[in-house]
Amino acid sequence: AAAAAAAAAMTTIDKLGITGIRSFPPNHENAVSFEKPLTIILGHNGAGKTTIIECIKMACTGDLPPNVSYGSAFVHDPRVRG
Repeated sequence: AAAAAAAAAMTTIDKLGITGIRSFPPNHENAVSFEKPLTIILGHNGAGKTTIIECIKMACTGDLPPNVSYGSAFVHDPRVRG
């Protein structure tokens, strides 16, 4: 019963739109859809796999990635970059 309650309380993400973050262009939204029960993110070096994970973290917690000062190397938005 406890496992069923924990599973029912779990938060899921269905879709993530990324615009103007690192290598994702500021004038086009890239959508990442998440499938249940598992989504695997794979691609070549520099494809944006880590950026997707960092965007999820930023959306959920508001925290910028490590070694990023005020979002200047992460977000392509002058209002956020400071």
